[in-house]
Amino acid sequence: MTAPHGFRESQATLKMTAQFSGVGLHTGRTTNVTIHPAPADTGIRFRRSKGRGQGAELTADWRHCIDFPRCTMMKASDGAKFQTIEHLMASFFALEIDNAIVEMDAQEVPIMDGSARPIVEALEGGGIQEQDRPRHFRKISKSITLTDDRISLTIEPHPTFAIDYSLELPYWNTQRWSGEMPPARFREEICFARTYGILSVIWPALILGKLRLIPLVRGASLSNALLMYKDRVLNDGGLKSPDEFLRHRILDLVGDLALGGGPIIGKVTAFCSNHKHNRALLRAVEERDALVPAA
Repeated sequence: MTAPHGFRESQATLKMTAQFSGVGLHTGRTTNVTIHPAPADTGIRFRRSKGRGQGAELTADWRHCIDFPRCTMMKASDGAKFQTIEHLMASFFALEIDNAIVEMDAQEVPIMDGSARPIVEALEGGGIQEQDRPRHFRKISKSITLTDDRISLTIEPHPTFAIDYSLELPYWNTQRWSGEMPPARFREEICFARTYGILSVIWPALILGKLRLIPLVRGASLSNALLMYKDRVLNDGGLKSPDEFLRHRILDLVGDLALGGGPIIGKVTAFCSNHKHNRALLRAVEERDALVPAA
């Protein structure tokens, strides 16, 4: 299948190993991540290098995901978990890396500054190596719409990958971003956007997590997340763009869609979607036979 405009035709991996480390947003624990080059057609594979679940390995795929609040999490057959993978997957999209082994010594991918930019920069440090195999594009053949209360998601045929996303937040005007989304544009316009939380929601989530012994936002701070109180942002320096919240939701959407087995050729229209609904869209594409057969 021919690559759409702005996308590389051939698969790629890293030239050399890349590394980054940091605290997990939810667990609050430090994780060291090492990303190794991999042969063509390997895909993105996650591997636990130490601790509970040592040796566990699985392919980045929506079928391995389990429900968990405020992030995307995969679970291996032996119970090992790989948590908050969406920013890393979005970074692979940004650099068109199809094949890599992600080695982690703990459960959660570091949140870094709350965006994908530090991860993209770490991957760029490893260099990009093109491979002599075509990429596995997933071209949408028919329209699918999912709704859940106010949330809606539609995917439909389109010549390239495009997104039309609208977001409503209390005390903030409705925000909208629409356009084609080649990797270069994602790097320039989306990957800097940081995760965010609303004060009135974050504190109850933290308390509930402690009561139920569930790791929720234990590693959150003003250095790795935007904190909102009504119509104010409490972080020094404020927002990097007036619609940074919206752009981060697009970042999450791109990262979740990267679990679909290859870059999508189609248009996604979303209203306030979250990780759960993003993955549900991938499931619907598969179950409703909405892909053009590979040549």
